[in-house]
Amino acid sequence: MRHWFKDRHFKALLKNSGYLAVSKAVAAVAALATLAFAGRSLGVVMFGMLILITSYAKAASGLSKFQSWQLIVRYGGQALESGQTTEFKASTGFGLALDVVSGFGGMILAILLLPLIGGWFGIEDQYLVAAMLYCTLLPTMGAAVPVGVLRSLDRFDLLSWQGTVTPITRAVLAGIAWWLDASFNAFLAIWYVTDLGGDVYLWFLGWRELKRRDLIKGIRPTLKPKDLPGAWRFAIHVNLNSSLMAAWGPIARLIIGGLVGPAGAAIYRVAAS
Repeated sequence: MRHWFKDRHFKALLKNSGYLAVSKAVAAVAALATLAFAGRSLGVVMFGMLILITSYAKAASGLSKFQSWQLIVRYGGQALESGQTTEFKASTGFGLALDVVSGFGGMILAILLLPLIGGWFGIEDQYLVAAMLYCTLLPTMGAAVPVGVLRSLDRFDLLSWQGTVTPITRAVLAGIAWWLDASFNAFLAIWYVTDLGGDVYLWFLGWRELKRRDLIKGIRPTLKPKDLPGAWRFAIHVNLNSSLMAAWGPIARLIIGGLVGPAGAAIYRVAAS
């Protein structure tokens, strides 16, 4: 086994896995703290309503987005290994177009469907407007291009750091809100701002890395990837395989909310965490 640790690919795998593992552990602890603050401040019913509203947006995002990061890694990552940038830029442009179309399309569809199906999941009529506003996060929530860019450029350290920003910031703000005995709307605003901030920060990291390596020029959003054979077939295949898996957690919480109400969704969320 000793020779394994001399292999650069194996060492890179261990290093990147370590980055992601630490990030996941920190995020998990921060998420538990956030749930504790929100649950104690709002009570089980209103905490459940918060969970249902955010879960609806995450479920819509999971079902609509194309997991374009896998497309960039598949085509662009291999090209960069051989020193070629054409396919990387083409796959990034294709992924960017997919993110924009699926993000805004998913947002519009989620908002239009919410008044019709929100009650099925336990979202009460008085919170439909708030839930619709929360769905405006879908264009950034479903964007996966910066993840593909950073993975392809072997910047797992930046991905790991970004993965801790949202949960830590949310935990701090939730703690302040709990201390101040803040309202439901304040907690919903905290969720919204931290989700948006984390997404924008991820886009910034991807853009900064592309600029640093002089790779921005030539990236054009397009739905006709002429230089990527089989790209549409790959994108659809990945979407069909990954969407339900990505959305299953939020969908499960919505089903619980529809069956037993917001309080049940809150308890399920805490138990699952």
